Amino acid sequence: MPGLDIRIMAHPSRTDSALSLRDRLAALDPVLVWDTAVDGPPSATRTARTAWSLPARGGATHRVVLQDDVVVADDFAERLMGILARRPASPVGLFAGWGSRTGQAVRLAAYQGLSWAPALGPAMSATGVALPEELAARYAAALGQVGTEGRDSVFMYDFLMAARAKPIIAVPNLVEHDWPYTPSLWPEKFVHGPRRSACFLAAGGRQATGDGLERVEVVPRLSPDVLRSRTGVYDGVTGLFTDIPSWRYAQRLGFGTPDLMRLFADERAGAARRALSGYLDVAFQYEIWLTGFLSGRVLAGLTMTGIPDLASPAARAASRTCVTGCLSRVMPTAVMDAVAAAAVDLVEYSVLAGLDSVVQVTAPVR
Repeated sequence: MPGLDIRIMAHPSRTDSALSLRDRLAALDPVLVWDTAVDGPPSATRTARTAWSLPARGGATHRVVLQDDVVVADDFAERLMGILARRPASPVGLFAGWGSRTGQAVRLAAYQGLSWAPALGPAMSATGVALPEELAARYAAALGQVGTEGRDSVFMYDFLMAARAKPIIAVPNLVEHDWPYTPSLWPEKFVHGPRRSACFLAAGGRQATGDGLERVEVVPRLSPDVLRSRTGVYDGVTGLFTDIPSWRYAQRLGFGTPDLMRLFADERAGAARRALSGYLDVAFQYEIWLTGFLSGRVLAGLTMTGIPDLASPAARAASRTCVTGCLSRVMPTAVMDAVAAAAVDLVEYSVLAGLDSVVQVTAPVR
């Protein structure tokens, strides 16, 4: 059975959050690790170096590091130990950002009732991570060789890739971030607005199967960088994803823009879009539909346990974040919940429409 040694990275300006998280996890005896440069600029890398370097206590098999401003799921320990029991040698991320490529992989896994998804880079969110003891010790030593100005999430992903330790992400995520929203202490993260989970359930997050999504090579998503649909395509030679406009990827599948617009104009799509009409222009509704449509086609090509269940609690949580994850830099937090709820019908309809376009001859989705 896995054993957890939990450390909480804490900054003095967020003492209340750190103490609250410690109390929430009291049964697991977490250790608070404070940023020591009280008068200087905060550094996640500096605090992470200390947190990861603490020797494991009590024969723990895994070191777990959490940031002080996260909220943990009610079944945090149970689900984490369940994943670690299945994948004891794997680095396990507990969070994936709602606008990231990895976040979209989490959604694809949630739609299939799976318990984890691959981390797709170029970063591994340091919001919450569990590492096997031997790998954690090596990572702590590597952190000791770098400066404190860089992003610990990028360094972690690069380290894991160099170590040939393929990271996975818990589905649903085991921690939520920026809830309630507090602007980041770090200027480069402040400009992104709220950075929440792609799929988080405070309770009832256990998935239908203990298996995971091991690989995905095409990832359509709403990009927060350009506020349009982009599709990441994996290059087996470089080992990297390249983002291209989703309409261009659709052309590779035989769908020209007139074909896509005709499908988008379907009466059933119009009904699914109705709830969003007071929030988002039809041009962006199309980007949502295109992302979902292509995601459905990706789902049809993955090895699945059965037809995806978009009505499951995890799937619904995943669908709620698709749109707000893209618009988090430009949308007031006061309306985010309303937009997230209004977008679910269109997200679900478009994913099913994409899936239908591939599998309807053999397996009706509705």
